[in-house]
Amino acid sequence: MSTKKRQRGPRPPASLLFADDQGRFFDHPDLLAVGQAWQELQPLPPGILCHEPEGMDVVFLPGRRPVGLDPDTGVPVVLEEVEMDGSLMVPHAVAATVPPGYLRFAMPAMRAESTPPTLPLRAYTAVAWSAGRIGLAAQRIDPHKHWDPARFPHQKVQAAVLQGLQKLPGNKLVEQIAHCARDYACCTASNFFLGTTEAALPVAPTCNARCLGCISEQEEAPSPQLRIERPALVEHVVQAALFHLNRVESGMVSFGQGCEGEPLTQAERIKEAIFAIREKTDRGGVHMNTNGSRPSELAGLVEAGLQSVRVSLFSARQAAFDAYHRADFGLDQVEQFVREAVERGLVVSVNYLVVPGYHDREEEREAFAGFLARTGAHMVQLRNLDMDPDRLFEALVPPEGHAVGLRKLPEWLRKQRPGLRTGSFNPLPDSWAELRSP
Repeated sequence: MSTKKRQRGPRPPASLLFADDQGRFFDHPDLLAVGQAWQELQPLPPGILCHEPEGMDVVFLPGRRPVGLDPDTGVPVVLEEVEMDGSLMVPHAVAATVPPGYLRFAMPAMRAESTPPTLPLRAYTAVAWSAGRIGLAAQRIDPHKHWDPARFPHQKVQAAVLQGLQKLPGNKLVEQIAHCARDYACCTASNFFLGTTEAALPVAPTCNARCLGCISEQEEAPSPQLRIERPALVEHVVQAALFHLNRVESGMVSFGQGCEGEPLTQAERIKEAIFAIREKTDRGGVHMNTNGSRPSELAGLVEAGLQSVRVSLFSARQAAFDAYHRADFGLDQVEQFVREAVERGLVVSVNYLVVPGYHDREEEREAFAGFLARTGAHMVQLRNLDMDPDRLFEALVPPEGHAVGLRKLPEWLRKQRPGLRTGSFNPLPDSWAELRSP
């Protein structure tokens, strides 16, 4: 028997995908697939595509024409019409939204009509038809499986919610968490009822920023989640937290969810709740997702028992920070918050909201590397920004300099700060000691 390896031929090119008015998908017989890094077109070679990860969602984009590449001339082509079954049809661009743990590195290549409808807040990702399957311009960057869609089957979550409501009757916070689990398919809300990992404790009805991509209060796009109307009662917060922490090994509870505003605006209420929680149990961890706007609140929160924070940030450059966050505070306050949180012994992550062709450009990545060096943050969570690309292009000016490609950004960041962890998810308490180590 011969041991000679079989030589593989070149992979067939990735073809352009488009959709009709009914949302049916087709691959173009001639045009190749391309994506966008900010507003620059880039090819999508088959070798860099991720094929149909579990939990992906493929959608068509009304009012946007797909853009492909002519393989003979190398010239981009806006697909204005397609002949199908002997008649002409107007094609629509196609995109995918990636599941948790994946980082997109290209947006869909498309050209909008004069007044296209505003797209819902999702992380629109370039797709292609490759090797008989749909390929996404994305890669998995976090190996942890506890946020995988398979862990949250609808019927299992619904049954767990019903049981939880029966065990904690009359708790208005638990009723809100149940609403989020049932109607928004929120993972942290579902975790509360499933008895696993990180559980939501939404408390704050107001915010001190108006972020362009806010998922609970929007001016131009439909909000995927509605913001809570009133703060949770302290006794309800404590009851819910104890319910979760006392039954989950290395579990954690977290303030600052998609259905609320900024938890630091309810700092006194949260301090009171954490004190009461820690009087009754030392199990698990207490975490906050925050915009880092009020460093003056840190000392009291740490004294109460806060152990971990994740600070959301669009840009480490002042002008871009202001344009995106539209906040009552500045970048200097956020940097102070992160630095002091590290100094006070918290586990500190930066929730970096990234866009292909923007955050991998030289000016932005150098500014962010400086931010990390000055603050000493332990982890960067690279999150795909959920937003209509056309709204982004209108609202923001891209940084200067060349782009390394978003696929290479995690490695580039780790080279700038040896020991820095990159990923997508909040680290769980059993990994905190390792993260705090130099």
